[in-house]
Formats: sequence, structure tokens, C-alpha cells
Amino acid sequence: MPNLDKILSSSTKENAKSRLEIAPAPTEEVLDEFEQEALSHKEDLTTEDGRIKTFHALHEKLDRFENHEMKQLYDEGRLPTLESLEKAATLAQTSLSAKMEPEAERISKLLSGAVPAIRRWCRSYVASLVRFRRSRTAFLRMDAEEHREALRRADEDRRRIHNSLLESLAAFNQLIIEADDWTEFPQPQQWSPGDQWPPDFSHERIASFSKQALESRDLIRDWSIVADRIEQIHKLTGLTQAVDQVK
Repeated sequence: MPNLDKILSSSTKENAKSRLEIAPAPTEEVLDEFEQEALSHKEDLTTEDGRIKTFHALHEKLDRFENHEMKQLYDEGRLPTLESLEKAATLAQTSLSAKMEPEAERISKLLSGAVPAIRRWCRSYVASLVRFRRSRTAFLRMDAEEHREALRRADEDRRRIHNSLLESLAAFNQLIIEADDWTEFPQPQQWSPGDQWPPDFSHERIASFSKQALESRDLIRDWSIVADRIEQIHKLTGLTQAVDQVK
């Protein structure tokens, strides 16, 4: 796993000081706590104050994520987000729409489904982690052979979903390259481990992952968890700003 602390600027590290009191927790534990927290705030979602309260509570749970640097970078728009991928796809599609060619139409159609597919694979990966944690109680009632087989199936399921997520991100990059062959549009910045992008709290940045980044399974694993959980916070509360920007 790349040392993401090297990516943080001095200003980001200053902001991170307040997080030192938050004890990191194993990923699966954080995901379980997140689900429980979301359920406990179900009745708060009917008012604006309640949604803001829920927003902060869920972000605080996610701040315990063991790779909290990834969470902070995502909050600040310092690496690709689902929104930045979507902006890149939209710009390419808009430009391709002026081309009355079957191939341009094919690329545009594929781009329209590319980011939704990435979202689904992020969600599926997180769901597989949650299922695995909740299955542990059932594992305790199994004999040794059944336990090994159940673990094998769970690991295969997670690996399959992880591979599909990586493939969907690589396919997105390829579609952007193909679109660029047909038309001109602002190209997304490609992020690699070690890049020191300035914050973009507005999330207006157009960005995607480099080939080098996609070669790091651990990096994309952690990114997908953060991306999906922040997506769920947005769906629940309707708020999209970085946590420090919501008063």
C-alpha cells in the first residue's frame, strides 16, 4: 500500500492533527458501525438540522477508517472522486454528441454506463465486506472443513468483485482515450500515488486514475470503500460538501 501520508501537504497535515484523537479501527468494524449509525439516525432525516447532524455523525464514523488519509484526500477532492469521473464522462459525451458517426455514438453510449458501473462495483465490494463480517457468527457454528470452505467462497467473492471494479476503472480510461481520438474535450487529470494536488472542495476537478494507481489493489480497495460510504452519506442526507465545510 503506498504511503499516502507523503501525499498530504503541510496544510492538510495541520488539519489532520485534530484526527489524532480518533482511534483507527479495522475496516470491517468501521463499516458495521457506519451501518448501525445510519439506522440510528433514520428519524433525523426529516429535518435539515437532523440531516446535518446525521452527516457529521456518519463522517465521524468514517473518519475511524484505518486508512484515514484516503478519506481526507477524498473529502478535499485531492484525488479522483466519483464526481470527477462523472464530470469527465459528461464532457466527453457532450463533445461526442456533435459527431454523427456510429463509432462516436458507440463510445458515448458506453461512457453513459461507465461511471454507474463503477458505482455499482464499489457498492458491491463494500457489501461483500459487510456480509463477511456478519457471517462470522455463522462460521462459529461450522466444523473446521465447513469453515474453510465458507472462507474460501467469501474470499473468492471479494476478489471477483475487486477485479471487476479494477476492470471497470481501466475500461473508463480506455473509453476516454477512444473519445479523444474522435473529438476535443478537457482531458481528466490522471492521479498517481505521490501526486500532490491542491484541495478542491468544490469537487469541480476533472480527474481519473493513472495506470500506476490502478496497479495498486490496496489503494483502489480503500478508495472504493471511502467513495461508496460518502456516496451513501449523500443519498441519506442530500449533503455533498466536505465535512469541515458543513456547519
